[in-house]
Amino acid sequence: MSTAAKMRAWMPQPASVQAVEEQGERIDVPHDGGFVCWRRFGEGSPLVLLHGGHGSWMHWLRNIPALAERHTVWVPDLPGFGDSSDVPDDGTPHGPLQRLMDALDETLSTVLGDLPEVDVAAFSFGALVTAHLHRRGRLMRRIALLGPAAHSGPRGPEVSIPPWRHTDTAATREDALRRNLLAFMFHRSASADAAALYAQEYSSLRCRLRVVREVSRASRLGELLHDFETPMLCAWGAQDCTAIAAEVGPMLCDNSPQRTWRVLDGAAHWVQHERADATNALLLSWFAANVEQVV
Repeated sequence: MSTAAKMRAWMPQPASVQAVEEQGERIDVPHDGGFVCWRRFGEGSPLVLLHGGHGSWMHWLRNIPALAERHTVWVPDLPGFGDSSDVPDDGTPHGPLQRLMDALDETLSTVLGDLPEVDVAAFSFGALVTAHLHRRGRLMRRIALLGPAAHSGPRGPEVSIPPWRHTDTAATREDALRRNLLAFMFHRSASADAAALYAQEYSSLRCRLRVVREVSRASRLGELLHDFETPMLCAWGAQDCTAIAAEVGPMLCDNSPQRTWRVLDGAAHWVQHERADATNALLLSWFAANVEQVV
């Protein structure tokens, strides 16, 4: 099979994905000869959602409608991902990350205008991006990190992730994608719905930043956030193999009264998709500064 065939997308866009996308506005913000694709939803205080590695804005499909009822939700495809432009690759792990941060930070200033600070919710690799935004001086009112990568703490058992790019029919592609999602991202088979399959295929095929895992494993999220005094929430699915939450949660929170952590039952890594209602309630309460009301 040719390389082009291997990269072909088989999944049709589900109506549920189209319905969410049509609720917002796509804004391609120029940067250094390219652009960062931002999507804007709703009205209210600004809330930025940052997706995970090999992802796109669709990591937040089940969360955007609920969050947009109270917030102006800004969701980028990170540079080098999704519909955004590539970032220069100098052959080092951290070079592309710095170019990603340059593009994201500068275009974030464009979309926010004169607003001095913003709330941020980030998933997986997006937590590392959030930490680097903080190190660059970006003011954040409150942050929420879901299944944060680069925590440097204990992880669950390693899992074998079935490949799917080699498939040559729509049926075999769908089956392989489902097995891939259930091996790592989801705990329950029903979670691997049409929207999740489409998001996984489309986003993975359009991920051009190839140093996500290398950068995440070499980084130390706790060190990057050690002087971060803004309220911080960390949350994991109970079956998330990327962390042992009972150990990583206290480590990242470090007995700070400004930090707290939660575990949501019945979910693996992609917790905000698998337990969308619970995650939405948690995030809405957190960004309203009422997290103690969430059980």
